[in-house]
Amino acid sequence: MKHEHYAILVNTDSRKSDIIDAILNGQPPTELIGLKDKRGTLFSGSVVERYMDKEERHGLKTLTADSRQSLKSMSSGERKKALLEFILSENHDFIILDNPFDNLDVETQASLEQRLRSISVRISLVMFASRKSDLLDFMDIRFRLEESRLIPLSAFEGVAKERMLSGQEPTESEFAAE
Repeated sequence: MKHEHYAILVNTDSRKSDIIDAILNGQPPTELIGLKDKRGTLFSGSVVERYMDKEERHGLKTLTADSRQSLKSMSSGERKKALLEFILSENHDFIILDNPFDNLDVETQASLEQRLRSISVRISLVMFASRKSDLLDFMDIRFRLEESRLIPLSAFEGVAKERMLSGQEPTESEFAAE
């Protein structure tokens, strides 16, 4: 069974948290209906922060149970890796990735991309990204979030528009992809 993967480009006006909450509560927008009644979770810096807070306040080492190291003493990349491994152990139907490459160096970004690519064969991914360059190439269904509306990103918008903005003319095949 092929898993669908969704990429959602966001900006500062986007109401990303409303969409994320709706998806996690089993009420995704119609454009993401394939996620309805599925069990998912969130992979984000804010989730890591919550686990870090629990670890500091209550001594609960959920993400680092097998390590002597605390989350606070780990790098951003190590924290995200610990969260991803924990999430994978829970057997969700999908994972929402909220700007997964933020605060990671180039090498760690490449490693995370490779890991996401490998798990994409067995689990659906929903990626929210602020930068178009962060969108993973295997994300087959793409949107732009305007306030709380999902607008399909066409092939023209993704490639030809960038060429036009840089002063280059799009090729005939890029127009045909529209």
